[in-house]
Parts: sequence; structure tokens; C-alpha cells
Amino acid sequence: MADYSPPPSSSPSPRTNTSAGAPSSERWKRIGIIAGGVLVLVLIAYFVGLMQGRGPIAGLEEEVAVARQAQQELQAQLGREEARTRMTEALALLYRATLDLDERNFGTANARLQQAAQTLAQIDPAAAGAEVQQLRQEISAMNVEVAANLQAQRSRILSFAETLKGKIPAMAVEETAVTLPDSASG
Repeated sequence: MADYSPPPSSSPSPRTNTSAGAPSSERWKRIGIIAGGVLVLVLIAYFVGLMQGRGPIAGLEEEVAVARQAQQELQAQLGREEARTRMTEALALLYRATLDLDERNFGTANARLQQAAQTLAQIDPAAAGAEVQQLRQEISAMNVEVAANLQAQRSRILSFAETLKGKIPAMAVEETAVTLPDSASG
């Protein structure tokens, strides 16, 4: 009889090489090692970027704090200047009321007194103080009446004006330099 050899098997043996030339288990080990290495590199890059990114954020937070402080100072200064302006307007109205009284325009004088009181009412009490608010109430309560002798009413309006005039210089704002952060120097 002739030599008989078994037909070639269609299933590969456990030690046969795959298309990459390495056994199947070694191939998965290499893929796992490469994937793990890539993952480690990605994590390292992420944390390096995170640390570098936090530096500028801290600097920006400091600039924002400085800008907010400057804004608060400017708002306080604006409030004082608005109070000063309103007080000056009310003072002008009081002086105009005296002129109207001298011209015997009693209704106009009363209207100007009420305008002065309304102007003072627009001032923030914290910026003007209690004395200015008390003066506003006194001006609002005054009613100019027709009389032969106007000196008492005129003197009272002028005393309001002098009291208010004495409060205006106390409202003067000191020249303060407010420095804003330079955004180009970051």
C-alpha cells in the first residue's frame, strides 16, 4: 500500500502564527500595552494642560477683583457727585424762589420750593446725610403766603439756602486716582 498521509486540517494549531506573525495571545498583549501607553500619554498631556491653564485663570481672577474694587470706588464717587449736583440744583431753586418772592410771585415761589424739596428727595440719604433730609422736610412744609412784609419768609428761604450751601462743600470729592488693571500686560 501506498503511503497514506492524513488530509491537512482546516483548523490552525494553537502555535500557528496569525497574519501579524505573532501568536494570538501575544498580539493582544501588544495591543494592551500600546493602548495603556497611549492612555498614560493622554492623561499626562491632560494634567500638564490643566496645570498650565490654571496659572492664567488665577491672574485673571486677580484682575477681576481689582476691577470690581475700582468699580465700587467709582460708584461711590458717582453717588457723592450726584448728591452734590442735586444739592446745587436745589440751592439754585431756593435762590430763585427768593427772587420770585421779591417780585411778588407767591405761587411761583411756592412751586420752586416744592421743586427744591423734590430735588433733595432724589438724593440717596446715605450720601447726603440726615441733616439734608431734615432740611428737605422743612422746605417741603413751607408755604409762602401773601403778606405785606415778606422779610420773614424771605429770611427763612435764605436760611434754608445757607444751610444747604454749608452742606455742599462737605460733599466735595477728593481727587483719587483709580487704577484699572492693564489687560495687555498679562
